[in-house]
Amino acid sequence: MKPTPGEGRPDPGSGDPPAGKPSGLSGWVERRAKRVVGDLYEDRADDLEERAVRAMRQAIAGEADRIKDVIEHGVAVKRREVRLSLLVLVTAALVYLGLHFLVGQG
Repeated sequence: MKPTPGEGRPDPGSGDPPAGKPSGLSGWVERRAKRVVGDLYEDRADDLEERAVRAMRQAIAGEADRIKDVIEHGVAVKRREVRLSLLVLVTAALVYLGLHFLVGQG
């Protein structure tokens, strides 16, 4: 969060430095240096936050893709199991029908 204009800074219209601040050129340099360092720190923090958000989004997208792949694999396995079960049932029914036909004829 960037400070609002004028926050922590002396009023440009008044020539007096804030209470407890050095005056003159050294005071101006010190205040300016603090402001520059603060701005750099905030910019760096914002950049790190953006990178962290981007990395989290990529990680979430990657995890979502892995979950999708696992679900698709599970569905494919279940399809094979159902097909095999149906094949076993049909085969059993045909064997039963064949045995019934052979035993019933004799």
